[in-house]
Amino acid sequence: MVVANGGTGGMQAQVSLQARLLAARGHEVHVAVGGGSGNGDAGVTSHDLPTFSPRSLSFIRQLATLVHRLQPDVVHAHGLRLAPALVLAGIGRTRVLECHGLDPRGEPAAAWRSLRAAVRAGVRVAACGSGPASLLASELGDVYVINNLLPDSPVARDPRRDFPISADTRIAIWPARFSEQKGHSRLVDLISILDDPRLAVICVGDGPLRHDVEADIARRGMSDRIICGDYSTMAGQWLAGSDLFIMPSWWEGQPTVGLEALGAGLPIVSLTLLGDEDVVVEGTGMRAADIHDAAEILRQWLDDPRRQPHDENVRRGLLARHGAEEVARDLSRVYGVEL
Repeated sequence: MVVANGGTGGMQAQVSLQARLLAARGHEVHVAVGGGSGNGDAGVTSHDLPTFSPRSLSFIRQLATLVHRLQPDVVHAHGLRLAPALVLAGIGRTRVLECHGLDPRGEPAAAWRSLRAAVRAGVRVAACGSGPASLLASELGDVYVINNLLPDSPVARDPRRDFPISADTRIAIWPARFSEQKGHSRLVDLISILDDPRLAVICVGDGPLRHDVEADIARRGMSDRIICGDYSTMAGQWLAGSDLFIMPSWWEGQPTVGLEALGAGLPIVSLTLLGDEDVVVEGTGMRAADIHDAAEILRQWLDDPRRQPHDENVRRGLLARHGAEEVARDLSRVYGVEL
């Protein structure tokens, strides 16, 4: 498996989960990561590659050298940007390019040209979720779907133990990188429009826009309702111990954090344009048309928690698609071998 660069995002988490799944089934698994941040999972061999950039050839050269040395049966790359590298570095192998998200507002034309070239070269394109799959299919024809794996459920921890929030205030956690895609500015607008002290939001993560988001929160006098914190390995525990889930991102692939919220039984409000289709359905949450609509949904839930969607049968049915057996079948179909 190959990922462009390391980090703490959902794509990197899914690479780790897939690698562990394959290793647990007796397969020899290697994970190559750009930026010198190799995978440390048990049973998985990690390899550090140079930091990836579209104009850098060193990543492709070292990946090609690694593939030539290892002679893998399958080269599985994660991320749309790796299409050229996969075309050049995996010749003669089964090659899979898994897309973890597409901006429905418009990907660059060069990205689509690169994907079409990959398909012509025999690369099998897959999407982690039905939303991105439909967008890919509109441009490329039929594509595979690899559902994301549901991480192990963490032990819930009440965020009030670690953040200055009163006991009678309801909490939503947004554990996401502070980037344009993740919609923190929309989240701040939403909480400003809601203007209700009964709800507090905790945003935890790293990323280039954190200072801008914190400055906006302070300027609006909302520091008691939106709290920003550093990336933490406890984010999953806080999420499981929160009261509801708000997803303000512009787009996702098939959000791991959304699956975690689903697994924790949290009602979900989503502003996401593409990528939440496999998580937010009738019985688990509501897709808001805009920020004002989302504010009204939240207001109704705060007034009467019984209005929150919670269909246990629907929730269990959705989660079943993201278990080890189902995802192994997804990978088998894409790889063309029994796993």
